[in-house]
Amino acid sequence: MARHSSSEEYTFAELLALIEEHRHDLVELTRTKLHDMHLTPTVVHFPHPADAEYSNPSPSFSETMELDEAYLDRTIRFILRGITHGGEFAPAQGEFLVATGKDFRKFGVAAEHYAALESALVEAVGEHIGVTKKLSDTINLGCSLLAYGAIEDEEAAVPATSAAQVLEVLHPCDAIAVIRVQMDPPLPYWSGQHVEVRTPHTPQMWRALSPAIPYNEDGLVEFHVRAIGPFSRGIVENTQVGEQWVVANPYGELQISGNKPVVMVAGSTGLAPVRAILLELVQSGERPPMVQLFFGAQNPEELYEWKGLLGFEDAFDWLDLYLVVEDNAPTPEGFDAYTARGLVGDVAAERGAWRDAEVLITGGPQMKQHTVEAFLRAGADRDQLRFDVPHS
Repeated sequence: MARHSSSEEYTFAELLALIEEHRHDLVELTRTKLHDMHLTPTVVHFPHPADAEYSNPSPSFSETMELDEAYLDRTIRFILRGITHGGEFAPAQGEFLVATGKDFRKFGVAAEHYAALESALVEAVGEHIGVTKKLSDTINLGCSLLAYGAIEDEEAAVPATSAAQVLEVLHPCDAIAVIRVQMDPPLPYWSGQHVEVRTPHTPQMWRALSPAIPYNEDGLVEFHVRAIGPFSRGIVENTQVGEQWVVANPYGELQISGNKPVVMVAGSTGLAPVRAILLELVQSGERPPMVQLFFGAQNPEELYEWKGLLGFEDAFDWLDLYLVVEDNAPTPEGFDAYTARGLVGDVAAERGAWRDAEVLITGGPQMKQHTVEAFLRAGADRDQLRFDVPHS
């Protein structure tokens, strides 16, 4: 592919603008060059069904990595717009590159692969547009940040992936499954974080799920999944004991300081991360802060943990529980455990002792958005509000 002009005719900013304009062609040319290098991924785990003979294959990157065009497009534009006039990266872009280096280990991309990526990128840009030393140095810096993320986890002995065998599948209601797995090797996370998971039911899809119990050295994990999309429906409807999932890359910042009261607002299976935090508070042996937990669902059936949570409330004087179902939900005969009707965010903003508290909001995107708006209308400071990621 011919260069458009001599790179010396362009300023650095103009070169970056040309790269953004021709990013799709550059991606394809870079892919071609990487393919011609015959790179192989490091060993990672793959999901497989129960009772199937299995050994981890030695695949190509085409089998481990599927990045959709929308993701690549968003990523490239984000990175390019964070390059400074000096050819360095703004903090947000630099942190993103390091985090991506950690994340891509799940595809079998190790630190040593980024030298090849740098070479392919420099050649592709040079052939298609033209490359200067400053631009080459910027590409080197970007790939070095990616490699640094991978090296950091490699040196800390963080597994790139973990095989997670399904030990138990429970269906507290039709729409929800509680899945208990055992990771080998155990992949450390902290309570409130989420991990990336893929399963035999959607083997090319990675999705974030929040463990519902704290990390333990036996690698036991519990996930709560509500059937709302292809990934989660596959889990709820089809998961069997004995199948192998794959777990990777814990991340997220949801946690409490321990210095202030806490208001937790959980919608449906958004309960999982705050449940893990509650269990960790119980296990700590120290006096926890006062906690109010507002657990809401569309209907009483989806208050799937209500009995266990009521037991917690009875056992610990620092915990107050509020069970919330939506206004139009029918009440099953003999069920009177809920505290209030309405949207859980509205109830929490009205009844919660949140004015000097940390507020954790967990659940689906719409639930979180509505809850944030309810608290802000009630007078909460946005800095009080903390979130997890959307559930799949």
